[in-house]
Amino acid sequence: MNQILSVEMPNKKENNKKASIKSVIIFFCIVLVMLGIAMVTIGIISKIRSDEKNGDKKIEMVTNKPKIEIVQDRSTLNMTVSSENNISKIIYKWNDGEETQINGNSEQSISLEINIPLGTNTLSVIATDENGVSQNFEKEYIGVEEYNAIITLEQKTNTINIKCSSESIINYISYKFDNEEEKTAQINSKTGEVAINAISGEHTLNVKIVDINGREYEEEKKIYIPTISIVTDGENFIIKAEDNRGISKVSINLNDNQEEPKEVNEIKYEDTRKLVDGENKIIVVVTNNDGLSITKGVKYEKK
Repeated sequence: MNQILSVEMPNKKENNKKASIKSVIIFFCIVLVMLGIAMVTIGIISKIRSDEKNGDKKIEMVTNKPKIEIVQDRSTLNMTVSSENNISKIIYKWNDGEETQINGNSEQSISLEINIPLGTNTLSVIATDENGVSQNFEKEYIGVEEYNAIITLEQKTNTINIKCSSESIINYISYKFDNEEEKTAQINSKTGEVAINAISGEHTLNVKIVDINGREYEEEKKIYIPTISIVTDGENFIIKAEDNRGISKVSINLNDNQEEPKEVNEIKYEDTRKLVDGENKIIVVVTNNDGLSITKGVKYEKK
């Protein structure tokens, strides 16, 4: 009976050893599973990041196209093509006509001036950067004939005559000296003339012509007119003149006695004329090197 009991009794050491092996196996299994999960996770994250990078690059290449800006100035287009990348070329044409190609020369901004043909025309533009990315542009523009009038100035005594002519009927002429208020004269003809008072010294004359179609032509001219003063000390007329452009000649008429014009070629001129008893009158004309002149007359009675 003791022998039977001995056989059936479990071996505690053997059971403990089996339990230890099982625990180790389970532990390693758990570690392997966790390691596998970690590797898979790292792989997924790397793939996502890689896709995101590639996606950003693709978006940048697609959306980062050259920029085309065009501003119309009458019959001229001012076109600017700009890009963050160097520009490879610009190709443009009117309607179905011949193409014009402009090389980029490794520039990131190129400005062009393009004349608009007369009438309604379609401009097509293709701008391409060094990566082969292109931007297309197409728009209709109307070309009109440039309006050019002719303006000439003519000197008369103490006035300046503005003469103008045009191929179309001139509606009016406006003019002003320096910052004075603008004056207007109606013309309603293909030619016109306006007389304005000459002002001594240096001034800017602005002349604008407007035709019946509303087209404008504007011109600015520098006017240099001599300054002159005539005073008396009771015995003499004292004459002083000045012009920064240079005085060409001075003409004096004293008591209806016209003297020969005097060549000066100086910036300043000064002279005197003796008075006679009774009424004295003097007229002086000073002309500068531009051919513009000023005339001044004075009367004085010597007692």
